[in-house]
Amino acid sequence: MRQEAARLRDAAAQKQASAAHELREADSWDKAADEREASLRAQGLSIDASASKLSEMDAQASDRSRAGRPPGINAGHPIHELPVTVAEIAKSIGVSRTALQDWVGERRKIPRRIAEKLAKQYGIPVDSWPNLRD
Repeated sequence: MRQEAARLRDAAAQKQASAAHELREADSWDKAADEREASLRAQGLSIDASASKLSEMDAQASDRSRAGRPPGINAGHPIHELPVTVAEIAKSIGVSRTALQDWVGERRKIPRRIAEKLAKQYGIPVDSWPNLRD
């Protein structure tokens, strides 16, 4: 019984020490954040402006990655109107992402059976592929 009580006291002490460590760590993070904010203000900047710029950059990166292509690469192709990435489309039809990107970018001819599969699954017209191969 005494051993059990001692074990429980030790466990409670460990939890208390861990909680104290977490509080010290959180205080350290808060202090670093306060110092960074003061530094930005000294430079005539604000956290809100920096956060706004980061949000804008994130949105631009998301727009590029959602399409699954670099901007300007055959952007008018119907495949880019779909709400999924090129990588997701490629996986669903059993081809590599790079192969699909090569077909969309007209660097390689797309096999008719793949174009027909895309038409059936995603409604992309077979005649939208100028580089169709039989």
